[in-house]
Amino acid sequence: MKKDFRLDFHYFRAFAIILIVAGHCINTYGSGVLVNGYIKTLFTGGTALFVFISGFLFSYLYNERFNFNLYLEKKLKFIFLPYFVLTTVTFVYYYLIRGFEPMFYSDNLLISYLYMLFLGKSFTCYWYIPMALLLFLSAPLVIKFRGLKFGRQIFIIIPLFSVALLVHRPVGLTNTFQSYIYYIPFYLLGISYHIYGNILEKFVDNFWILNLIMFFVVLVIQVDVFHHVGNYHKNLFTYKGFDLMLISRLFLIFFLLHLSRRVSKLELKLLYIIADTSFAIFFLHMIFRQQFQRYFIPYTGDFMSDIVGIILRLFVYLFISVVCALCLKQVFGKKSRYLIGY
Repeated sequence: MKKDFRLDFHYFRAFAIILIVAGHCINTYGSGVLVNGYIKTLFTGGTALFVFISGFLFSYLYNERFNFNLYLEKKLKFIFLPYFVLTTVTFVYYYLIRGFEPMFYSDNLLISYLYMLFLGKSFTCYWYIPMALLLFLSAPLVIKFRGLKFGRQIFIIIPLFSVALLVHRPVGLTNTFQSYIYYIPFYLLGISYHIYGNILEKFVDNFWILNLIMFFVVLVIQVDVFHHVGNYHKNLFTYKGFDLMLISRLFLIFFLLHLSRRVSKLELKLLYIIADTSFAIFFLHMIFRQQFQRYFIPYTGDFMSDIVGIILRLFVYLFISVVCALCLKQVFGKKSRYLIGY
């Protein structure tokens, strides 16, 4: 382990991917208001944490001697290439072998494939990769942001969060630019936290109880007052109020930063492995989820949709994804990064 290794952020990455997988364990059907309301809103929105940690790690790993071409080459090899491989395999399997057509977007097979590839439509969470590519392409501007004083960074971040409050996530997650607008303030906040951690860590540690309380307060307001469950989605140039999920995820990030700092004093092997394999989990868990929902859930009734079922599926998806990632790592060595990002 490197001397300057940040175990707290390694654990934070584990929390982020666990929340993302948990969000994908919740079905649109369920056994009541508790599951379809509070629990769904609690467990969805984990992407914000993932983007925040990505911003932190960008600032942590790169400095003013940043080489954009080398950086982009690594991202294409270790993130876009696994995405390309898994998207292509999925397309070939479902559309050419099984003749499964519900997600065809054109009579032209090539156009359908390109649509899936550039908008991330092969699996629910793959929309993140095209959006992440926009974040990677923004690196030269982000480096300039990194060099600003704290006050100027906040002066940029607050208006961007204000815009995101109104923009929301895109309908069907098909507008990559809208997703970028929504998530870029989380990315920049992660950078600010790395550069000015001496300021922000005091807030995180001194107000962790308040942040936790406010997270649940905003969650209850969203579900009970505004009757909105889960993430907000709309077209870019329409108005549908404020995105309360964005606010609650901010409070959650601040709380989990404190929690990560506290548990970083412990050696939690399982959490460490989940963090290590987080990108592989991201790529793989939707494949297992799809098969699980097809072959197992139809025979379980509402049981797999209640809280116990959600926790069980979370464990299964994480366990199988981690085991698969570790096995592929053993078989392919370092080349496994080209296949699953790990």
